[in-house]
Amino acid sequence: MAGWRYKDYGLNSYFGAYLWDENSGLKDLPRPADKSSVDIAQISINNSGQIVGNWHKQGFSINGRIFRWDALNGIEDLGLFEGASSTVASDLNDSGVIVGSFNKNDVQGVLIYQDDEFYDLNGLIINNQGIKLSFAYAINNNGQIVAQSENGDVVLLEPYNEADKDGDNILDLIDNCLNINNPDQCDTDSDGYGNICDADLNNDGRVNTLDLGLFKKSFQTPNAPQSINADFNCDGRINTIDLGVFKTLLQNRVPGPSGITQLQ
Repeated sequence: MAGWRYKDYGLNSYFGAYLWDENSGLKDLPRPADKSSVDIAQISINNSGQIVGNWHKQGFSINGRIFRWDALNGIEDLGLFEGASSTVASDLNDSGVIVGSFNKNDVQGVLIYQDDEFYDLNGLIINNQGIKLSFAYAINNNGQIVAQSENGDVVLLEPYNEADKDGDNILDLIDNCLNINNPDQCDTDSDGYGNICDADLNNDGRVNTLDLGLFKKSFQTPNAPQSINADFNCDGRINTIDLGVFKTLLQNRVPGPSGITQLQ
């Protein structure tokens, strides 16, 4: 069992998290390192003993962040959804996948945290029929998520695709190169296509002789800022290995394919 409680120490009082089991009894969890003046609330625990919760500065309901705790690694600050003013965790399953919500520019969004990354759950829904989620309540070990839409309806989300056909441990749904193993997901121009499958150096949606000219220029001036996109294997160098990759990608005529761009 896990939860949170008020600890009355006079001026130093705060809300803290606790863990209880029948063998050890009640145990207070430490607060995140270097964050002694924080309150902890909204705790969830899975069958693996991992705990997820939220902390924020005492007296403030904004700037909330997510923490995760387990007996092996202790407490870990997972931070904020990118660009959000607050991030809240609601639940986690036995695989450690977390669901919750975030506030970004006064707009409520729904998140999923997986493989050490935050994702906007609304952006991952296929054929959503105009439904926009505002809160996620729970996730089970089958990946099903119970959420709430903006108009108050309760929604059950089913996992759409758990395939990983290139074997890089990145689900196809969020893999920026579906056919090439790239566990680092390196994407230096942030266009949704990983470098290893993106020879479209001018971002016009095609791979052709124009891109060949840009590659030659990058090959000759590897330290130029724009040359980084021609480092297809993201090893910090532009060399004959990248030339070989470009020749292969030139035959495809288009970048990708990418699971991320198929969702956009």
